[in-house]
Amino acid sequence: MLVRQRPEIAVSGPNGGYSLVGVQPGRYKVEFSSGCGDAGFRTQWWKDSGSAGAATVLAVGVGANVTGIDAALKH
Repeated sequence: MLVRQRPEIAVSGPNGGYSLVGVQPGRYKVEFSSGCGDAGFRTQWWKDSGSAGAATVLAVGVGANVTGIDAALKH
């Protein structure tokens, strides 16, 4: 299974929303983590996968507008 190695990074806004523009078609694993001085939250993978190896793969097609890729970080 091919998964893109170069990370695409987004920072959420005050309402928690984010977007990535210009993502190339391919297969990705989506990781959520805190940053910018936040602490106490554990990194997690989309759909609550327990590790990078077990993370759900998201397929992005040409011209795709993918929505609903979200998470609520847990302590």
